[in-house]
Amino acid sequence: MMPARARIARKLLELVEQRGRSIADGAVIEIRLTQQDLAAAAGVGLRSASRELPELRRRGLIDYARERFTVLDPVGLARVANELKRPE
Repeated sequence: MMPARARIARKLLELVEQRGRSIADGAVIEIRLTQQDLAAAAGVGLRSASRELPELRRRGLIDYARERFTVLDPVGLARVANELKRPE
């Protein structure tokens, strides 16, 4: 199974492709989206999304506020989206 962080990253990239608008610092997703909406769309729990989104922000890949998500580094986010689950 794909890690929650990778699922969220893939969903954000998909949304940018479908509903994104380029801005100076990346691309803003042109629909209002709560963390709960994003979690459901990515197939992860709200708790996982609440843990992973701040990490993606800390790494400078995304930003979000008031139901608006901005992808700041699509190449870096694509790397996260392609992370596979580590063998146990």
